[in-house]
Amino acid sequence: MAGEKRRTERLFGRFDVSVREKLATWKTSTEDVGARGCRIALKRPLTPGALVQLAFDLGEGAEPLVVHGQVAWVRKSPTLSAGIAFLSAPREAQRQFAEPCSWIDRILAARIRRLPDESDRSAGAPGADLALDPVA
Repeated sequence: MAGEKRRTERLFGRFDVSVREKLATWKTSTEDVGARGCRIALKRPLTPGALVQLAFDLGEGAEPLVVHGQVAWVRKSPTLSAGIAFLSAPREAQRQFAEPCSWIDRILAARIRRLPDESDRSAGAPGADLALDPVA
């Protein structure tokens, strides 16, 4: 297996995202997210090199955070997934944030707001799939 190629850390986390590729759009979730890319679960095949638009769902009343990317790789096992390399920071992040990586904080904050109370968190509970530990 080749050595780690990532230049920045990733955070495990299932974030709702809409994927737009060519004329098709579908909903899925991320498996991890970083400043330069993410891994998404696939419900349909993508081709390495394909250009995609991802719209991260930030919750009720919030505009989605839109980013453009390119499919870096596709895995067929154990489940269908793809690595997306971001081509630029999300449009909103470019306008609102001084630091290009600050938009990730907004995604995490939106996800954390949806988590149940601490007493409700347990394995299998909604929100238990968010880990704030970096992916190596």
